[in-house]
Amino acid sequence: MKKRLRFIIIPFTLSFAIMVMLAFYAVKRFNTLSSYSQMVEHTYDVMRQFDVMEITLKDIDKNERGYLLTRDSQYLKTLKPLVSGIFPITEEIKTLVTDNEDSHQDLIWIRSYLVNRVENLNADIAYKDSAKSDSLPPTYDKGKVDVLQIQYYIKRMKDREKDLLENRMKQKTEYQQLTYSSIKYLFFIFSFVTLFLFVIMMRELNKRFKYQEELQVKLIDLQRSHSELEQIAFAASHDLKEPLRKIQVFTNKILYQKKIADQETMNSLERIQASASRMQELIDDLGDLTSLVQNQGEKQQTSLNAVVKEVLLDLDQKIKQKQSLIQVTPLITINGYPGQLQLLFKALIDNAIKFSKEGKPLNIQISGQKVTGIELAGINQNLVDKVFYKVTVMDNGIGFDNKFMHKMFLLFQRLHNQRSEYEGKGTGLAICQRVMANHMGYILADGLPDEGATFKLYFPLES
Repeated sequence: MKKRLRFIIIPFTLSFAIMVMLAFYAVKRFNTLSSYSQMVEHTYDVMRQFDVMEITLKDIDKNERGYLLTRDSQYLKTLKPLVSGIFPITEEIKTLVTDNEDSHQDLIWIRSYLVNRVENLNADIAYKDSAKSDSLPPTYDKGKVDVLQIQYYIKRMKDREKDLLENRMKQKTEYQQLTYSSIKYLFFIFSFVTLFLFVIMMRELNKRFKYQEELQVKLIDLQRSHSELEQIAFAASHDLKEPLRKIQVFTNKILYQKKIADQETMNSLERIQASASRMQELIDDLGDLTSLVQNQGEKQQTSLNAVVKEVLLDLDQKIKQKQSLIQVTPLITINGYPGQLQLLFKALIDNAIKFSKEGKPLNIQISGQKVTGIELAGINQNLVDKVFYKVTVMDNGIGFDNKFMHKMFLLFQRLHNQRSEYEGKGTGLAICQRVMANHMGYILADGLPDEGATFKLYFPLES
């Protein structure tokens, strides 16, 4: 599953990176294209101002000549706004060609010739107003020369702008093609990657559907097997009790009659009685474990203090026999199954009593605190940031070697051999693990030989 997920994530990440790079490239090309478009438009603006200046100069010449020939004042009315408007045109051109030093110098010459042209124009009008003949003023030809000079510099500037326009149009066209190509390739790559990932995800989805169908079939088989195991366990924990009870009754009856002189027979009967008692305890534990895999109903608010107190009362006789000192710090109330929690703490405390050191007082400490799941990282890394209520049960008994950790919580598994002086049956810790699983919690154990054992219970807290 992880490999298939990685197979999807890697091409998606690469395609996303490629699309981002192409997108940045396309944006850069678009910005450059926009810049060249603005420069082209700027050149057109300069050319339009040159055209306006040329038209204005022609209109000035036409109206000047008309007035000089006819002395019609209407020509003067038209001439005045043309003359007053010619210099603002040069200012506009100056603003547009600020970045071009050659054009800026040519514009200075144009302005100087315009000044001369206006002075000659005013002189021509003054001469015509004062003269009695129809001859042209002597300064008229000078004005023509000024206009020719102005047209010369305008042509130079227009040729320069035309060269700029041609170059900028060429670059604009190139970047238009680049921008179009970038967008086209971006679209093709995006479409290909999207289609590729869609095919992969559809295949993965089909596999998941098939896996889910197979899982559903296996779940049905598992439920059927679970039901059969429950029936077997029920039979083992209930139907076997009756013949076992009869074995105990008849062996007790024979023993209590005390008519058997053979000591070996007496020893054999006592061993039968002890084995039957041990078998009875195993069946009882098996019954408890069977009850834990059945539906327990709804959870309820349960005080762990009350549970521990009740368990201590139940084990009071064993505690006194071992001269045990049990210290319990205040615990909280959790949402759980009261009966299962009693089995849990009873198994842990009973386990500590069974595996206590001979001739040394047993000391059991039970405490609780709110923690995160850092210690559960080895089970599941996702538990690290979750919040738990940790209950610690620590004793100073015979302890155990941590190398046997893998078999501690297995059913009927004992860390001591069958002939050991300790009477453990290998069911208590299996019950503990089942109870914690029913509470969506976890149990960890830690021990040292001859130094004691520590059991840590992690109950999840609702956030």
